[in-house]
Amino acid sequence: DMSAREAWDQQYEFMEEFEDIEFNQFSRNLNNYRKKMASDPKFVWENTCVKDIVLNDLKTGRLPVCEKDMSAQAAWHSLYSRRDEFKNLPFWHFQERLRELRFQKHEQLLSDMLQDMRLSGGTIKIFG
Repeated sequence: DMSAREAWDQQYEFMEEFEDIEFNQFSRNLNNYRKKMASDPKFVWENTCVKDIVLNDLKTGRLPVCEKDMSAQAAWHSLYSRRDEFKNLPFWHFQERLRELRFQKHEQLLSDMLQDMRLSGGTIKIFG
């Protein structure tokens, strides 16, 4: 990982968003952020791009919505475990969050199907 000084000098010092921030404050905040990233999976899930990556993969079909089509363990090993963005996220937390996202996606698909049925004034044939 890049030191706070390197990060400041190479990227943040001249960014408009950091114009009122001094290096010492930046360094303290970066160290606290890194500690939080290393110790709190919920923080990683909510405050980094990992959730957006998984949501996008569900949306595009790269990650199947149905668990039977690709288990959380298979998804973790084939799609996420080697990515830098996921290095501070333990598998158990990924598995829990994926279960929730898949449930939400199923609910959304069902809601969309019922809405389509109402709009068409017809019925949807589910079996045979």
